[in-house]
Amino acid sequence: MNRPDSLAGRSAIPRWLRPFLDRLYRHATRPEFRCRHRWRAGDLVIWDNRSTLHFAVNDYDGFDRLLYRTTFADDSRPFA
Repeated sequence: MNRPDSLAGRSAIPRWLRPFLDRLYRHATRPEFRCRHRWRAGDLVIWDNRSTLHFAVNDYDGFDRLLYRTTFADDSRPFA
């Protein structure tokens, strides 16, 4: 998984905020919070990008990875 601060570059994150983000990332990526899907023909996986860290492992070498993104107009949060 990409660390959240790797997207903008670590220098873009204020120094005082880095320890908090590091701790949050370590917690969010603990093994008990992970889901590893092993693809089979006909599989469909759906997740909510608003509350999910996502990392695609390239274990489908030689096959196309077909993605569709759907966005709902209602932005209400299902869990408060």
